[in-house]
Amino acid sequence: MLALLAALPAAAEDYMPFTERYGHQFENERAWNEAAVTLPDYPEAGRGNWFQLYVNPTYANQAEVLLPLEKAADGSLRYVLAIRSPGGQPNYTYEGIRCHDLHQRPFAFGDNSNRRWIAPRNTQWRLYDNYRTTADPVRGRLMRILCEDGIPRSAEEAEQLLHRFGKRS
Repeated sequence: MLALLAALPAAAEDYMPFTERYGHQFENERAWNEAAVTLPDYPEAGRGNWFQLYVNPTYANQAEVLLPLEKAADGSLRYVLAIRSPGGQPNYTYEGIRCHDLHQRPFAFGDNSNRRWIAPRNTQWRLYDNYRTTADPVRGRLMRILCEDGIPRSAEEAEQLLHRFGKRS
């Protein structure tokens, strides 16, 4: 027993962290770098492949996502979202979701008068916690549909999730 205890300091000197020993990092330990953002063409009302998103029974506005979704090189999902109040103009945003750490970010807001995208003042990725989910039911619903069971491997898989779980049942 004493020999074993005497050997511990020597073993500790030989310790090398996994990443140094094998030159590999686990995915959740790697630094995340955002891919370049290219804004899509400004959407036209009534044109394009819009998917009507069911939010909840008390949500009075209409939420739609323009398909196809985009899976960026950094792994985030990017999409155009339109929210229309009853009888009103659609409010467009170009947004992104990171499923691996549950963050959301607006890339641009729509200006319907001049048909152009406007950069937001706050360009930070924000953690999507339960408080914000209840305060923002549309993005909370998108986060639950797209990220509930992990990270979609492709934009097509994300769209399948949207079609499967985003409709009124």
